[in-house]
Formats: sequence, C-alpha cells, structure tokens
Amino acid sequence: MTDFTKEAGAETPENAFAADFEQFLGEEGEREAKVQALRAEKVEDWLVPWDIEPTDDGRWAIVPPGETLAGGAEVAAYCDDPREAELYTVLVPVSRREPRFTLGAEQTSEYGYPIYEKGEVVGHVREHDEELVMRMNMATALVSSPKALSLILERAGGTKLEQAVEYSFAEALQLEKQKREREEEE
Repeated sequence: MTDFTKEAGAETPENAFAADFEQFLGEEGEREAKVQALRAEKVEDWLVPWDIEPTDDGRWAIVPPGETLAGGAEVAAYCDDPREAELYTVLVPVSRREPRFTLGAEQTSEYGYPIYEKGEVVGHVREHDEELVMRMNMATALVSSPKALSLILERAGGTKLEQAVEYSFAEALQLEKQKREREEEE
C-alpha cells in the first residue's frame, strides 16, 4: 500500500471509516448490547446490520438485529452461501432506508424529468428512469454505512478495499492542504 502520510508526517490509518463506530460494530460477542445502545441513541435502523442464523436445513437466515429464529424472528432472506448471507446483513436494512431521491412524474424542462431531494430539484434525466433513481438511493445508502461499504468493497475482491482506503486518505490530505493554503492566503 502506498503511504500517503510521509509528506504529512502522520501515521497511516488502519481504516477509512469512523473508528469508534467501526470498533463498536466489530465486537461480535456483545451484539445485543450494541444494538440496544444504537437504538437508545436513536441511530436509524438501516445503519445496524442484521444477524445471520444457521437453519436446520443448512441454509443461512437473515433476521433483524438481536432477534433469533428460536424466538420467532421474521426472516428477511435465506441464503445457501454464508458469504452471500453476510452481504444480505447490510443490504436488507439499507434497502429499507427512506429514499433520498425521487423522480418527477412529468418533464418540467428541456432537461427532462426532475430528480428531487427533500423537495428540491437536484438534477434531471432525459428519460423517466425510476430504476436509475432507485440505484442512486441504494448507492447513497451504502456509502452512508461503513459496514455496508466495507462489505461491498471486500466482496469486490482483490485490493478494492485497500485502494478505497488509499484514495480516501489521499483525498483527505488534499483537502487539508487546500484548507491550509486558504488560511495562509487570508
């Protein structure tokens, strides 16, 4: 991995995501307590990964956090592969997030159909493409959840997660450099 910190004199971070949140979710032995703590802090449910439980027939069930099959949990999905099940644990809650973007029903300008965010037009598409807006919503939800994003990058294979960390850190250093230059100009 390229060390972008040599010029800045800082240590290379182990992870590009918020350390306290990542550490909080990383303690598997205290899952129920973590879920309750997140809910007590009123963290949106879509940020909390769901749980995986093995089934009697050798499959993997995706259940809400802190719930169990024995306790009557409602199963969101079944997977044959535990790696796919792990992916579902972040996709199920993220897919239930309130959509950030909506698509207007009619063309409102020569640019096409409006895309709205919180009632404000933020862009247009030439064709009425609801699938594109759905994908925009999924992408923004995925990048809002460190656990979801890291799982997606890990599933991409190779060095994608490492490359994302390098890129994120390089961007952060560039922003810090620009900030210092602006302060020096003032």
